Amino acid sequence: MVEDDGPRRTAIRAIGRAAGIPLDDTDLRRDLLDTMMLRPVGVLTASLCMMLMSAAALWMTRAPWAGAWLLLDIVVSAVRLAAAIQATRSGRRVGERTAYVILATAWIMFTVFGIGCAVSFKTGIEPLRIAATLGILGLVTSIGPRWAAFPRLGVGLAVSASLPMLVAIAGLNGFVASFFALLVVHAASLTLQNHRLLMTTIGAERAARILAETDPLTGLLNRTGLISALDALPRIDVAILFLDLDGFKSINDRHGHAAGDAVLTVIGARLRQVAPGQIVARLGGDEFVVVLTGDAADMADTVAAVAGERVAKPIPLEELCLSVRVGISAGIARGALGSGADALLAEADAALYEVKRHKAMHTSRRHVAAA
Repeated sequence: MVEDDGPRRTAIRAIGRAAGIPLDDTDLRRDLLDTMMLRPVGVLTASLCMMLMSAAALWMTRAPWAGAWLLLDIVVSAVRLAAAIQATRSGRRVGERTAYVILATAWIMFTVFGIGCAVSFKTGIEPLRIAATLGILGLVTSIGPRWAAFPRLGVGLAVSASLPMLVAIAGLNGFVASFFALLVVHAASLTLQNHRLLMTTIGAERAARILAETDPLTGLLNRTGLISALDALPRIDVAILFLDLDGFKSINDRHGHAAGDAVLTVIGARLRQVAPGQIVARLGGDEFVVVLTGDAADMADTVAAVAGERVAKPIPLEELCLSVRVGISAGIARGALGSGADALLAEADAALYEVKRHKAMHTSRRHVAAA
């Protein structure tokens, strides 16, 4: 959920619960919000349609209530549009806080629109009656595809917008009011149906994305998943550990690839334990990456040392009735995530290369001394 303090966080959570937004599944929540019309163009066109009706009411009636309606539409539309523009300047998805502002103001606009159309209908001015009826019907029928992400919110908006108009029509003709109510119920049912289809689609997309971004052997992120995870991080300071196993090739050569796969699986699990809650990835072969954020980033050397100790513990190969050991070499790069993480990854890789080179030189000197 959006991190915030005090009344603002409470209000955001209240809006989320009322709208049926999944508060405990961040990825699903963001995927659903991305399907909404939260971009500036969508917000602008929807607001203009509503303002056109309030402007027509003011033009035809010259009544104070119509002027207040138009003024409220202008203010709320400005708030919604400003929030959408500010959130999309970075070129990324609309932030959750901004999305909730847009959703909350949408509820205000829908409710006011319904009341305004009902009052317009009651004026008896025929063109205004036609415009009000078409406006409400257009709004209600558009709810199905536009608000399918959150059907509770969509149905609530349909009721808020149509109920005043239903009361106004009921005073004129019961049959027409019943027909109008049936159209609203039909729109609500379409919203629920579209929601089921949307959830099926999002579920399939999430499964495909997980498959594409996960290393099938260790269950860690692969290179694609690592880049996606880094791109999703804000501009914060991180420490990147580029890890390479020492002695892994000899296990593969001596005991076979099945044994090597078993070793990699154990190493992946141990790295997860060393850096819980952090990004852990296997790039391929025996190369791993750990991305440390927050307080953990300041303890990169300690984490690398602990990882070395954990990795060096014996790894049982039950099918072969023996245990093997591997070591680890670590290159560390520290910095802020800016336009991309490629530079930090390359720096960590270069640091790993230096560590491996020094180890090789040291081993070579030992062999010479022994000779």
